Amino acid sequence: MKRVPDSWYDMKLVAKDGEDILADIDDIGIRELRDNHLIWSSWGGHESLRDILEINSELPFRMLRLQNSNALRLFFLSLLWRAGASHLSDFRHVVLTPVEIEDLRERILNRDPGAPQDYPIILHQISTRGAHHNRAPILEEDTITVEGQPEHKVVYVRFYFEGLVARIHLGNRSQLPDYFSKLGINDRYEFVVYLHEFDNSRTKDNLVSMMQDYTERRGAGAY
Repeated sequence: MKRVPDSWYDMKLVAKDGEDILADIDDIGIRELRDNHLIWSSWGGHESLRDILEINSELPFRMLRLQNSNALRLFFLSLLWRAGASHLSDFRHVVLTPVEIEDLRERILNRDPGAPQDYPIILHQISTRGAHHNRAPILEEDTITVEGQPEHKVVYVRFYFEGLVARIHLGNRSQLPDYFSKLGINDRYEFVVYLHEFDNSRTKDNLVSMMQDYTERRGAGAY
């Protein structure tokens, strides 16, 4: 995988100079994903992440430390900007405000992702190979429960490709706990990558649902 899915490129968004900037951000960001075995295409012939890395099989996560997280955060923020600024149908479920779109654009032009707490990025990795499928990004809302505290409302955009789910939280719309940015991609601490086997993942459930919908619309019965 050398770039994000072609369907995520809106060629009307940028001129040639802008396209070059995004291509460079993609190259560097995807190199980070591959170097840290975060996407399936970096696994070689292995079927499980645990065949490559020494990971405690009883833990549903692994810890990751990057020397420079800016490249990876900038990559994901560029995906968020593309989704929010585009009028392509694949991005119709990502609705950002003009202020958010302009803020992201400036961060990309300046090659500076800013503070991690502005857009905390939480990674979920499918730790066993499954069907290759790139889901269109979608904006979702959820709540976080912390013992002894009121529920925290969070808003994030969910991206999925190559066995990796990135939840990019919108800090200005979310009530994030103080510790939250430490869980996401950052330079100061090890951060958490949550692990899910494909058979037990939301990704598999989504694929089955899509196939059922397709066969029903085609009159082919249940899947």
